[in-house]
Amino acid sequence: MLDSTEIAFGYPEASSNFKALETPIPQTPNQRAHLLNKSKTTSFSNTPTPSQLSVVIPVKPLPSPVYHVNPPKGDDAMAVRLKDQKAEADAALQKLQDLLHEVFEAEDQIEPDGSNPPTDTQNPIFVSPQSLEVHGLVLSADAHIRLQKALRKVAGFDRLQDIPSDYLSRIQKLCEKPIIAAQSLGLALGDSTSSNELESQEWLGKVEDVSIALVAISTLLQTMSGRQTERELCPEDLIEAIPTVLNQVFDHCIIPAVESRPGGKDGQHFQFLSAQKRIIGSLVHQSKKAISLLADFLARIDVSE
Repeated sequence: MLDSTEIAFGYPEASSNFKALETPIPQTPNQRAHLLNKSKTTSFSNTPTPSQLSVVIPVKPLPSPVYHVNPPKGDDAMAVRLKDQKAEADAALQKLQDLLHEVFEAEDQIEPDGSNPPTDTQNPIFVSPQSLEVHGLVLSADAHIRLQKALRKVAGFDRLQDIPSDYLSRIQKLCEKPIIAAQSLGLALGDSTSSNELESQEWLGKVEDVSIALVAISTLLQTMSGRQTERELCPEDLIEAIPTVLNQVFDHCIIPAVESRPGGKDGQHFQFLSAQKRIIGSLVHQSKKAISLLADFLARIDVSE
């Protein structure tokens, strides 16, 4: 029946974009019509339309390589630490030497009669004592504190022996004058000290001088804090004077301040000493520091009979 049915159809014109299909040639009209409809559908579907969407899939970038540097181990790490420690010790040693040169230059500028005043009034290296019976100027408390800090750091690296003995001896000579003079400094409070303005100022001047003697003791002991201290750097007369100065401070300043009460015969002393709490506290701190350094020195050094 299908063979006898006549269906009108036409052949499409050849196109340059149309490729021949490697299929058998249709034999019947129906097969040729089916092949024609199929080619039209395919060509239509290959034509892009405005409504078609374009989907872009982003490409994830590859991570950049990370290089890990392993820290030095074993002998290498020890070598790095030793190198850093040596550099720090060298810097501390250089700082102490510069400070010593600064002190010695200031001392050389002092006239033989000790009348040359300090050039730096804000942070003087040398000051004139108020009550100590000494000739000339003495090293200031601020200068002692700077020296102690530098000496302690160098001694912590066990490099104090790298400082020339002449330099340390010269510093000890500067410590000698206030320590020797403070042994006979009368610090006892008089009955009228708290009520008499002139006596009060005189006593405060003595306390300021004995404070310089206490920091001089600490500086002296730190010049002898090396592991191998030479005997020439251990002056026996100065070491024997240290307990005498400490007794002066405790017997006439610290203990009376602790024992004084608002009532009774010490009532005036209590009011006067209470107003000087900062000064008394500084004496306690400096005395504690001097005792600690003295104990450390006696523990390391064989003291002769």
